[in-house]
Amino acid sequence: MKRAFVLAASLVLPILGLPAGGLAQDALPGPDPSGGDAPPKWRIGGFIQNQTGVFVAGDQDAKDDQGSPTNHGGNRGDLSMCRFTLQVEADWQPHRIFGAHLVVRAARSLTVPLDEDAQVPVPGYTGSSDRAKDRRREWVRDNHYDEVDIRELYVDIQPHPILNIRLGRQLVAWGESGNSRLLDVINPVDATWHFGGFESFEDQRIPLWMLRTTIEIPQLDGGLDVVWIPMLPFVERPEDTVTTPLTFVGAWGLPMPPRQRDESVSPNKIYRKTMRIPHEFGEDSRIGLRWKGNIGPHVNYSLMYYWGHQVSPPIPAFYDVRTDQDGLDVALDFPRQHIAGFSIEGQVPYPLATMLKLEATIEPDRTYPVYSAGAKEMIETGDPDVLRIGFDRKRKTVVNYGLTLQQPFWVRPLNPEEPFVLVFQFNHSIIADFDEDEFIVGVPGYDTTVLTRHEYRIVGALFSTWLRGHITGKIAAGYIPREVGWKIEREGDVETWSLRKRPSSHGSGFMTLGMGFKVWAGLRVNVAYNHFFGDEAYSDLGFYRDRDEVNFVVRYQY
Repeated sequence: MKRAFVLAASLVLPILGLPAGGLAQDALPGPDPSGGDAPPKWRIGGFIQNQTGVFVAGDQDAKDDQGSPTNHGGNRGDLSMCRFTLQVEADWQPHRIFGAHLVVRAARSLTVPLDEDAQVPVPGYTGSSDRAKDRRREWVRDNHYDEVDIRELYVDIQPHPILNIRLGRQLVAWGESGNSRLLDVINPVDATWHFGGFESFEDQRIPLWMLRTTIEIPQLDGGLDVVWIPMLPFVERPEDTVTTPLTFVGAWGLPMPPRQRDESVSPNKIYRKTMRIPHEFGEDSRIGLRWKGNIGPHVNYSLMYYWGHQVSPPIPAFYDVRTDQDGLDVALDFPRQHIAGFSIEGQVPYPLATMLKLEATIEPDRTYPVYSAGAKEMIETGDPDVLRIGFDRKRKTVVNYGLTLQQPFWVRPLNPEEPFVLVFQFNHSIIADFDEDEFIVGVPGYDTTVLTRHEYRIVGALFSTWLRGHITGKIAAGYIPREVGWKIEREGDVETWSLRKRPSSHGSGFMTLGMGFKVWAGLRVNVAYNHFFGDEAYSDLGFYRDRDEVNFVVRYQY
């Protein structure tokens, strides 16, 4: 059964948004303190990869009576993405108590037709002319698709067998419950180049400069992990410390919001967006602590606390109306928040060999935007040419938990060599002090994303390998049940708008069918069909409606 769990770790973690090497990374492998069987001083590796997607849904030219598209997918045959990646990894260990690690990633992506829908946050990119569309595509390419990034650059110091100090630019994985990222709160993510549910968080995580210290306490059969993120304005950009807003990109970003009231945050009325990102050294530092231990040979657990910022989504703070411009200047910020949580994971011994995991968090002060037509307040600026209006927003206590089951089993007629592995995950989010009259929304500017007290998500996956790992097949799906939806309706002859409930009996979700092939040592080819389904395909407003695609990945590992 050990082989089954190795197979599960290498396949299911990327499906659920986790790195296959996440467990080894989380263990902070440092220099060999014993001095025996020391690894070589130098190790260099990496990969070269191309990932290309093609839309396969029908034409997406339908528009509403205000001229906004009702669908957001690309026309059949259009590129959904085309990304080339070169990653180089190097390890240097000159001494048994000291080591260094470097990962550099260079990526180039082709612009795609839907990049013309990008909601560029600065003036000068609006309009329907070909030149304006080209400028938006170029902006997406320059700001989100092309990168030369130091993914990791840190030193490991292990002065004692129980103490490890890691200093530098790092990725930290504390959680293992997939796309919900319950405990995995340290690094923000960038999912602008593809749909995040199909990709590993190893690729999507944005690295941060930090100090990480791990202390093993054998007497308690566990260890303490402490992370301090100081904020370093002189070596990192503020926008690299928060999750990249999906309003800024086209093919895999959010669609244009529906027309709303004149004072709303609808992008077709916005002149400029300003992200007020906290990035002062010391003052805006983030800190986290995690205890991870074992209860007997089959159960492990963790306890964590994190004091940081709400890295996604940015919350509207206020907007300015200026006498010398047409459109609003909208300011958004990233409030402070506390997160506490725990996980417990156990394995039922052979012959069942079932893996069960519970992961839960409490957020006592999560900030939400509200329906844009809600109450607002005047803010004094001292400038007679600027009218500043503050957005209403609410702080709520939120409880989240996720249950994961992983079960290997044999179907000899279909695969006599390897087991199938079934993974099932159920996530539930509860707003404890919910008030239905407040109309809190999940995505700022999209009034139809009104939240309820209880939000659910179900994820499942099934996979196996054949011919000694040369062929891998997988099926994965995510589903969001929904009974009530929201829509914006015009009232009377006067241009006023309000929210109305509507039935939503089927919910929405996504599914991926994939096959992977090991061509020869180091070369892998994967092909997948990705499909979105439901009332409002993927969540409340058709974020990914009609973005069905066929996706190809070719990777050479060296």
